[in-house]
Amino acid sequence: METAISLKDFLNEYGESMAEKVTSELTVIHDPTVDKEEAIEGILSQMTKKPFPSQQEIIKACCKAFVSGNKAPYTVCEMGTGKTLMAIAVAQVLHKEHGVCRVLVICPPHLVPKWIAEIKDSLPDALAYNFNGRDVITRLGNISSLPKPARLEFYVMGRERAKTGFLWRPAVVTRQNRHYCPKC
Repeated sequence: METAISLKDFLNEYGESMAEKVTSELTVIHDPTVDKEEAIEGILSQMTKKPFPSQQEIIKACCKAFVSGNKAPYTVCEMGTGKTLMAIAVAQVLHKEHGVCRVLVICPPHLVPKWIAEIKDSLPDALAYNFNGRDVITRLGNISSLPKPARLEFYVMGRERAKTGFLWRPAVVTRQNRHYCPKC
């Protein structure tokens, strides 16, 4: 017989031991109780749209992950928790502290205008480009030849356009020899 337990009861019963296990097996990059990061907080306080304190801790952790060499940190949050704002803030911190000047955003196609609006609302000095057109792959290729911009630039592209541009090629091609002939 299966016994059901509520999430609250489960966390009350096992939460502490789960947290200890995760902490012992994974490298902690950011501990909000220890790491204050006043420089990052100063950068975030200058944004037009300011992240909430809990969002700031996620931003700090993502920045530290990038700086420590992790090329793909990710944040998993419910809809409406400010993931877009947090990503914009991470880009701003990396721009101010480490000279990052161009950011490629790949999102669902219907969110391209939302991203651009959110960038303009949060960082009025940043530039946001809609890279959802047909020639997007060519345009992206040309960016590397441009001089380093003084302002932070965002290139926002729908994920469908990213994977179906005219220069798209499969990463692996498997050929099957249906007629095997040992003499050939």
